Amino acid sequence: MEKIERTARDRWLVVPTSEPDPQVVHRCTEAVVAAALAEVSDASVVSVAINRTGQLNVPASAIGMPAFIEQDLPGYCEVVVHQQDPGGHTVEIRVWVPLTWNGRFLGTAGGGNRTTAGLMSGDEFRGATLANAVRNGFAAASTDSGVGRDPRISDWQLDESTGELDDNLIENWVHRSTHDMTVIGKAVTTAIHGATPRFSYFQGTSGGGRQAIAQARLHPADYDGVWSSDPAMNWTRLIPAELWPALVMKELDNALAPEKFEAFRQAVVDDFALRTGSPESFTTSDEPPAFDPYRLVGQATTAGPIVEADAQVMKMIWDGPRTATGEQLWFGLRPGAESWGALGPHGLCITKEEPDGRRTPDPWAIALSWFATWLQRDPEWDWRTLTFDEYERLFLKGIEEFAYLSVEDPDLSELRDGGRKLLLTHGTDDQVIFSQGSRHYFDNVIEHMGGRPATDEFARFFLCAGDGHSFRIPSGFGIDLATGMIALMNWVENGIAPDSLETLHFADDGISVAEVRSIAAYGTASVLDQQVTYRSPRHPSAVVFERK
Repeated sequence: MEKIERTARDRWLVVPTSEPDPQVVHRCTEAVVAAALAEVSDASVVSVAINRTGQLNVPASAIGMPAFIEQDLPGYCEVVVHQQDPGGHTVEIRVWVPLTWNGRFLGTAGGGNRTTAGLMSGDEFRGATLANAVRNGFAAASTDSGVGRDPRISDWQLDESTGELDDNLIENWVHRSTHDMTVIGKAVTTAIHGATPRFSYFQGTSGGGRQAIAQARLHPADYDGVWSSDPAMNWTRLIPAELWPALVMKELDNALAPEKFEAFRQAVVDDFALRTGSPESFTTSDEPPAFDPYRLVGQATTAGPIVEADAQVMKMIWDGPRTATGEQLWFGLRPGAESWGALGPHGLCITKEEPDGRRTPDPWAIALSWFATWLQRDPEWDWRTLTFDEYERLFLKGIEEFAYLSVEDPDLSELRDGGRKLLLTHGTDDQVIFSQGSRHYFDNVIEHMGGRPATDEFARFFLCAGDGHSFRIPSGFGIDLATGMIALMNWVENGIAPDSLETLHFADDGISVAEVRSIAAYGTASVLDQQVTYRSPRHPSAVVFERK
């Protein structure tokens, strides 16, 4: 087939402008869709409608995205389906089928602890949506996993009537609803166009990256190609580790101002440049930077001089969560990565100034929910009562109690044997999800699947130097949605395995590409070779951190 290449800022496939087949328009009806879903358990058609206006009024979403008007849409048939899960929850699946179709299906994902991110303005987000899917000619689907109308953004997993976790909603979130969405989305597409998809893809970032790994591991036959970006897959370790920076600042009674965090970040970048002889080296290298924060003691900032207590906070945050005996529970924030709000509201080191002038940490909401509702079934729990000892106990409890949430099993033999492909990418400067976790996972995949040459046949990993979490850092380089989709599709459809990926730096207008760099696929070297497995004496069955 013809090699796929970028055609515009957010386009990688040309969509014909010819009028759609009248039969396609004719089949966009509730009767046709209902017949196609007759064999799908507990599914019912809510609505079927054609949108040929070129735009859509998008309301504000439950996860905080503002309302806007989606523009430049091709004509499409929107189908809304409700499905009852085994627990009686109503799951909403939304399918968009372009009237002029390229023969491909794209499963979309969510973010955080939701399986749908909805629609959002702009094209900075590294996650496929229904809108950018149909603009490229794909039929696409999304699912809310039964929690789309729950106003509790982080605590939907708790059944308030019983005070217990809702196992059905959790299973929906882990994998079931994404698989059901895929079955329904393909059936609807086939019914409307009278042909099955030639190729199917799944793409997600952050929490959606976790969904992508779950698809590759648990439902490998659903998609020909899967792209997981910045995945939150090591859930029982990653999520409690995200509370560590706030806990450190609380327990040491020293919540750093953004100016001090920035001083440490800039020192890491400058030191790295000095050691490598290149001022741009920090944004082009995936080498884990090493820096002693105590070197900054005495340096002036607009928030006051750096003191030893500040350096202690920074060192503990970089080192990551540890037990009372010093054993590492999970990774810490990569030195040099920004996580205190300069790039937006997302970050693990955000602090706020109280009316009396003191600064206090403002913890990551999903991490708070893990400790409050998942581990203690108490949404009113006050995190300020948490101590280092209790943190360690709850961290280990979560690993043991929620092992069934895990999707990071490195056995991808079914994916390989089915001829499917997995593309994994992660920005080194991810300010929310530690990129070392993806590196650790892929090291395990390489080892389990017979070495790098064998793994290269079906899975590739790119550690993207200088890139951030799900969005390209404005001043840096990053991969965007088109770059990853082009690489994955050429691999699946043309047999062109991605040995490298382009990272882009855009000009101030956000449209023009100012510079392009190339990054190579991840090699065999691992930063974890020297580490060992630690087992807690209090929880002997819980492997805290599986290491070589």
